[in-house]
Amino acid sequence: MLRTNQRSVYDNVELQEKIIRLEAEVSELSQTACSLSSRVEELDNTKCALQEAQDLAQSVITMHDTIHICKEALATNNIDDAAKAIARIREIRRMYPDIYKVCDNASLKEAKRLEDEVCSLVRKAFDNAIISGDKDGVSKCGRLFYPLGMTTEAVARYVRFIRQTLAAQCKQKLSSVTATTTTSNDASSSSSSNVINEKYVNTLTDVFLAVADIIQDHQRNIEEQFGPINFIMVLRGLQSEVDIQAIAVIKRLRESRSITTIMEHFQTIADECIDNNDASSIVDEIDLGEKDAVIDEICIIAQRCNQFDHYIHNISRQVVAELGNDDKRRLMYGEVAPDEKDYNEDHHHHKSRNTYGEDGLPIMTDLTELVQELMGEYVLYERSFIIVSTIKAIHEDRIDMDDPQQMTSSVVDDVFFVLNKAIRRSLSSDDIDSACAVMNHIVQVLSNEYKTICLDKPLQESKRNFSSFLAHREYIMEAINDDSTAAAAGGGGLNNRTKGMMLIVVDVGIERVMARLH
Repeated sequence: MLRTNQRSVYDNVELQEKIIRLEAEVSELSQTACSLSSRVEELDNTKCALQEAQDLAQSVITMHDTIHICKEALATNNIDDAAKAIARIREIRRMYPDIYKVCDNASLKEAKRLEDEVCSLVRKAFDNAIISGDKDGVSKCGRLFYPLGMTTEAVARYVRFIRQTLAAQCKQKLSSVTATTTTSNDASSSSSSNVINEKYVNTLTDVFLAVADIIQDHQRNIEEQFGPINFIMVLRGLQSEVDIQAIAVIKRLRESRSITTIMEHFQTIADECIDNNDASSIVDEIDLGEKDAVIDEICIIAQRCNQFDHYIHNISRQVVAELGNDDKRRLMYGEVAPDEKDYNEDHHHHKSRNTYGEDGLPIMTDLTELVQELMGEYVLYERSFIIVSTIKAIHEDRIDMDDPQQMTSSVVDDVFFVLNKAIRRSLSSDDIDSACAVMNHIVQVLSNEYKTICLDKPLQESKRNFSSFLAHREYIMEAINDDSTAAAAGGGGLNNRTKGMMLIVVDVGIERVMARLH
């Protein structure tokens, strides 16, 4: 038993010694591992530093080689290869910002000079391609702008050129029309005032058609080379230029016609016709043909402007539908390229005032405001035209006695024609608010002026005259009773008797009609 205990104690001591030795070995291994880890980390850092140095050195070598390639490309007038070389240099500078510390200044200056030269050549090639209408050239240069970092500038140049071209075309067209119109007006001013001035209207239409042609010719290239969001910038620039040119045409038309003066005088006359019991002398002096032509011109102008507004917003909506939510938000809140002022450099007031819609275009422009003002004037002019035309139709009322099928006098057809024309004209303006306003005025004219002039006053006059006739019915009865001798002679009395009875029937019928009307 004692030996067994001694043996057990001896085994425990031996186990503890093994444990101690194992702990020592583990501790030693741990220290060695830490040391190795530190050395490995140092080696990794050294390796990374060497790799960066090698890459930096290689980038310097690549830059020297690329500079040489760029020079050779420029020597052979190969702009494509030169632009690709500059794009490679820009990429090296972006990837290795420390290259400025290790590369010689001469190479850096040479790279900068070559970049400026290539960018200048690309700009010239791009402008020449646009001027000559070379779509392939535009597409070719467009592919070079992004790697050269010139996308925003390219779009701005694109828009500026398009606007200048459009402005030159419109100015030449307007000058030609103005000169032609002045000559024709001197020759026959009276006859020309009663017809629509188609030259100005066609000039305005040509402005919108020119923009539509530009969009059709350039939309695909712009979207492919610069992206859909930059095409919205082009649309904004075109819209601003259209504002300028269209407003110039409209103002010139208004000045040539003296529209404001003519129509304000016309409104005054219309009010006088309403207040004057006998307006025949006033109506006879009015040239309704001139006023009719002016109102037609206003409606056609509004129609063209509204149609163009619908067109350009529809194009923009189709483009915006392809954009992501971030780009849509940027367009709506004006958070576009920082150089957006280049697109509308002549119209900073547009940018400060505009609120953009979901399609990325301004909700309200100068042209939109002018059209709204025109339509406000149009509604008043149309009302005056309806009133004066109705009064004139009433005063010129007649009955065609030779036509047995004629059931009404001329006033019914004339007034219907005037109202029908006013309704159709208001609808042709493509302005729903103005059309509704004109309809309200038509209802008001029918229920007030037309009823007062055409029904109430004549009925009062006829009632006064007819009352005298009703007061002496006995004369009719005497004629019937006293003429029995003529009846025996051959029917003459019977004829008079029949006539008398017919008069009595007519008398009763007229009384009933007048009672119903009143």
